Amino acid sequence: PGDWARMVVVCPSIPEDQVAAALGFTWDGFPGTVEDEGEALLVFPDDDEVVTWARVERADGDPCGLPATTYDRDDTVFTVHEDDGRLVLTPAA
Repeated sequence: PGDWARMVVVCPSIPEDQVAAALGFTWDGFPGTVEDEGEALLVFPDDDEVVTWARVERADGDPCGLPATTYDRDDTVFTVHEDDGRLVLTPAA
């Protein structure tokens, strides 16, 4: 989705200041703290701005279970497996 450098996972109840810390800048278009426990945001910034972002259903592959919240573009390859009826993402080796 454009010329982005990293992917940042924003899980429910993460406040805006923690999102800014993960991004390394204040996101002027921040859509607000994710209140729905069934959703998360995937944010794709370059060095100093958000290129694009997506709201995702956690049941379709839960990014909040990943071991980190920020991934360089080259590291955004994941495998998907089912665990107790939910799809779970894990970084590809």
